[in-house]
Amino acid sequence: MISRTQSVDDVGADILESSHMVSIMLYLYGCGESRKSDIYDAVGRGNRMPDKLDSLRQLGLVDYGGTSDARPTIGLTELGAEVASMLHAIDLAIRNRDTV
Repeated sequence: MISRTQSVDDVGADILESSHMVSIMLYLYGCGESRKSDIYDAVGRGNRMPDKLDSLRQLGLVDYGGTSDARPTIGLTELGAEVASMLHAIDLAIRNRDTV
């Protein structure tokens, strides 16, 4: 997550080292725009999940949308989709390592 002493400009791929960040990105890549509760059910319900989503939003990887302020949805931005696509390719390469 982005700490209070960090600037968004100082954060790179290391943000994905925080637990659940890759899982969130892959979930949104596979399922598309989703409600927070759906993401929590699929990825985890830790008390830091809202902070993790906010960090991804600050980096421009996800954006909040939807038509209801009470139940906003979260989806990948163009940059987020590009990053998630690369993560998906890495995931597939690792999963299929025995078939190559």
